[in-house]
Amino acid sequence: MKQLVSEDVTDRLRAWAIGRPIPRFQTKCFEIAKDPYVVALVRMGGEGRPWAIASGPAGGSATVRSVADPRIQQAVAPMVEAFGQDLLRVFPAGKSSKVDQNGPQLWLPDPSHLDLLHQMAFAYAYERWPLPDMRRLNRAGKLFNSLFLQSTHPAQNTVMTATEVLRSLYTFPAAPARQGHLGFLIAWLVEHGDRTLRQLSASSAEERAVSTSIDGEFERRVLYPLLERFVASGREDTETAGQIMAFVEEEARRRWELTVAALRIIRRDHRPTNSGVVTVKEHGRRSWNQLWCEPAAREDAGEPSRWRGRETDRGAVSAARYYLRNELAERLRVEALAHGDNEIARLVVRQGRGLVGKVIAIDTQDGSVRMRYSEPEHVDIREGTSYQCFGNRALTLQAEDSDPSSREVDLRVASGSISFRTRQQILLLEHAPEFLTENKINNMDSGNTELDRQLRSAAQDIDEVPDNQGDDE
Repeated sequence: MKQLVSEDVTDRLRAWAIGRPIPRFQTKCFEIAKDPYVVALVRMGGEGRPWAIASGPAGGSATVRSVADPRIQQAVAPMVEAFGQDLLRVFPAGKSSKVDQNGPQLWLPDPSHLDLLHQMAFAYAYERWPLPDMRRLNRAGKLFNSLFLQSTHPAQNTVMTATEVLRSLYTFPAAPARQGHLGFLIAWLVEHGDRTLRQLSASSAEERAVSTSIDGEFERRVLYPLLERFVASGREDTETAGQIMAFVEEEARRRWELTVAALRIIRRDHRPTNSGVVTVKEHGRRSWNQLWCEPAAREDAGEPSRWRGRETDRGAVSAARYYLRNELAERLRVEALAHGDNEIARLVVRQGRGLVGKVIAIDTQDGSVRMRYSEPEHVDIREGTSYQCFGNRALTLQAEDSDPSSREVDLRVASGSISFRTRQQILLLEHAPEFLTENKINNMDSGNTELDRQLRSAAQDIDEVPDNQGDDE
């Protein structure tokens, strides 16, 4: 989940002066599913496959799986297959739920777990071994890839990382580099007392790893001797194997429990959900349908299915198309959230994408409005820029002329009706019509130049991977 950027340094100094994390914004810019599915992974240093996996609904208990030696693919593959089947039951094929319903949701401790999920997609989406029947493992690999790609979509509510969500809710009095540790963030929030006590508790929690890697000291001091003994026995020493698995399972379970603890903290926050989350969920639902639901349903029906590549878009046209769609989704997300939260709206204005000022003249005959703006201090108002009125998104105004010296701007009603009066202070937020970007995408798809045809032909050949072929083959 991407964060809105604020005056981070100033906010952190305020939090430091108070001695505790301070809330960011007046609303929550996301929505928690009824019973989100939580996953935590542990890996061996240098390996791209998991050593242990803890997974389960936040309202239940974790199912923990592990292997003694993650370097042996024949041992890891059945574990990943079993985990994949659990995840496939949470994220079924077919059209996702409507936006007004809570669809399935995946929570992970931090982005390193998301990265390992992506590496598992590389390992299993199109592999032909080591299992006799790889179909279920291949399907799980495609789901891993779809979840990773969904997490990169600017407007989505499907894949959440606990550290990013907590940082979107609170400003912590600590350096950004330290805020990637989930235990560190939780300690700041749950510890009672002054700044010194909270800081000591957070520093203590920070000493234990929460990423997919195990603490180097423990891996060298505890696991390495056990692994040497296990390998020396021809990997037949079941007692040593049990000790290794018990250790890594406990590591995975601790990460899972920390994520559930973060969810409890977030649920206890009484701030309302931003009204713009409906828009975010709608865009996320469309993206999830395209990434997973529709291709998986076609595959189940025995029809040709095309999956997004694990590595790149593999074509200039496709890359440009996805870039434009993501850019549009990000603009619409920020716009929707800004209209649902006055603090976000003020932040957007300070970034130069809105105006705050007093109405000095209204002409109801031709729908013109003159406004003298006080914020932001510096802004470039272009003719034709569209604005929506905070609190009344049905009203769209278009800039016709502006005078930076007098800080006045002339606007004309493009749609809706004027709901304010002369001498009233109003807040306007930039509005980017969706059709402008859609037209760019359509022109890209329907261009008639020879270069366009060549690019489209190349993209169609290697852009998206058919269901019976790996994108790296």
